[in-house]
Amino acid sequence: MLEHELSHGRACRIYCTEPRRISAITLAQRVAEELGEHRSDVGTMRSLVGYAIRLESQVSQNTKLVFATTGIVLRMLESHDGFQDVTHIIVDEVHERSIETDFLLIILRSLVMRRPSLKVVLMSATVDSQKFSKYFGAAPVIQVPGRTFPVETRYLEDAIELTGYSNTDNRHESQANADDVDSDEASMPSTSKTVDQNYWKQYSPRTRSTISTFEEYRINYDLIVSLIHSVAQYPQLSRYSQAVLVFLPGIQEIRRLTDMLHGSQLAQGFVIHALHSALSSDEQQAAFAIPPPGMRKIVISTNIAETGVTIPDITCVIDTGKHKEMRFDERRQISRLIESFISRANAKQRRGRAGRVQEGLCFHLFTKSRHDEQIAEQQTPEMLRLSLQDLIMRVKICKLGDIQSTLAEALDPPSAKNIQRAIDALIEVGALTNGENLTVLGQQLSKLPLDPYLGKLVLYGALFNCLDVSLTIAAMLTSKSAFVTPMGGRSQSDAARASFRKGTHVPRTIVIALLIACQRRLRFTDRV
Repeated sequence: MLEHELSHGRACRIYCTEPRRISAITLAQRVAEELGEHRSDVGTMRSLVGYAIRLESQVSQNTKLVFATTGIVLRMLESHDGFQDVTHIIVDEVHERSIETDFLLIILRSLVMRRPSLKVVLMSATVDSQKFSKYFGAAPVIQVPGRTFPVETRYLEDAIELTGYSNTDNRHESQANADDVDSDEASMPSTSKTVDQNYWKQYSPRTRSTISTFEEYRINYDLIVSLIHSVAQYPQLSRYSQAVLVFLPGIQEIRRLTDMLHGSQLAQGFVIHALHSALSSDEQQAAFAIPPPGMRKIVISTNIAETGVTIPDITCVIDTGKHKEMRFDERRQISRLIESFISRANAKQRRGRAGRVQEGLCFHLFTKSRHDEQIAEQQTPEMLRLSLQDLIMRVKICKLGDIQSTLAEALDPPSAKNIQRAIDALIEVGALTNGENLTVLGQQLSKLPLDPYLGKLVLYGALFNCLDVSLTIAAMLTSKSAFVTPMGGRSQSDAARASFRKGTHVPRTIVIALLIACQRRLRFTDRV
């Protein structure tokens, strides 16, 4: 697109939105290299490519293609002329349906009516293209064939059959022992619309018995370790074991599996990496490195490796089928992470990670019947499960008109009840008037990347001369923990945290521990 416009001598400025900061940075660097530029030149006058993320902008007057997080683009749209020079906008990973992406689509749909010359492209490998096409007035759909290798897909029953895993004693049984079970003693898993009893006859009685009592809602770490070992050892599968990617829902699960793998025989022939946004940049980059000769690698990651980043040498994926997503608790008025099953679109993205350099192999650690019938086709849009308070303030800042009618224009609009609850909360905090107009306080709150209540805490902290404490509390409640626990360093981390004590009292929460640490830092600075 960039080369086409420039080759015809037309002025162009393309913005490509990305859901994650790491995606914007790595894509900008990769595209710059493909254009023959050096990755360190991104954002300079020597490059056509730049990126813009929160608190960091690498864009010059020469930049024609900008990779930006969705929030940055929304901030641009809040200004009167922030989008005047943009000729193309690409919304990547649109299937993730973040609240910012859905709001951006509302604005873009109205914007293209006023600016027909603006080109809007929506991209995703697993999106319901017809739904989005209809939303934009029967927009054309272009199917771009993928350049990945085929990936063999297997499910929980195949993993149990391969490893001989049994629920009864949590041991890794050999296939020979599994075949010794009398078929009359094995209970048959329940039937479904797509998977009937004939399907289960291809599996051993041991496997059928294990599946009938297997808890799919829990992560079975023993099975994962056994499965990696089997893939590495079996002659017909060993070619897939050069680089294994394991999907887990969170950092605690990553640490647990990492510790188990380091304590197993796999530690001798594999380099083990973790990939999570809470880890340092160096630890994250290590996951992309090619292992030394004679070694293989295992990358244990959250859904950041699903679409946010691509590890090109992955040949085998083990998908636990879980992720953590934010949901708004109406009773407590807070958003919190909830572990849940992924959608079929997520599963497709995950197994696609295994076919970048050769034919791949993927094990979904849930049954085929669950995949075909029980999990959702697409994940629930954030607009239907998160607080709408910040979104409503953005509606008013962008001067889009009535709140209810504007949000009703969404691809999947939230209920009128949820919208009214958010409006009432903003009126209570003083951000909106009873006529649903932004107050002076609301205008200031909309500029802060904070929950309205915490934003009010910071502003009032400045008024009442206690800004330092207010900022500290707000930062601790909205940011990830400042305490870092390196892989394999749990005891050292616990000891460091316990050092922030007053007398014999050990802080019971990270917030209190951080507050004590900040107080000590301030006293030290005063002495210096």
